[in-house]
Amino acid sequence: GLIYPDRKDQMWIWDAGQRARPQPLPDEARSIRSDGYGVDYEKGCTRIVRLQPSAQIETVTELCGVRGSSLSPTADKVLTDNYEVYDTRTQRLVQSLNVPDELHGHLDTPVWEGTDSLVFNVTNWDWYRQNGQILYDGFIVRCHTTTGECERASQKFSTRNGAPQVVMP
Repeated sequence: GLIYPDRKDQMWIWDAGQRARPQPLPDEARSIRSDGYGVDYEKGCTRIVRLQPSAQIETVTELCGVRGSSLSPTADKVLTDNYEVYDTRTQRLVQSLNVPDELHGHLDTPVWEGTDSLVFNVTNWDWYRQNGQILYDGFIVRCHTTTGECERASQKFSTRNGAPQVVMP
């Protein structure tokens, strides 16, 4: 089905093949991606959820004691807020990412590159306001879920002159 928000931020699902009317989704469906999977955190447990065409949320697996924040494209790995990667099928820790301490709190939401690596935009590194606009310097960091190693994956960039531009380190 098609998942979409309305103007009031209510999420809906419409299964066009069934010619049914769109169904409202519960608030917990806000984490659902376009493939129907999502990460939900409730009562100390991370739930990997899947949206059914009936607009019901099904729990695929649950990991208690960890706070998952980002799900891999195949929904088989989840990244936690403290940079640990868990296998959602076995519920076991796969790897702790070696994110340098000075980057903690500066990494944006990751983008998965398959299931073996993720990239983070490092922002608000040297941010400041100018004429009501927030400007910052930043760079990209890639972390590998199999080895835990993290590396700088781009040159430093800056938004000081508008659109992001590469700057000398």
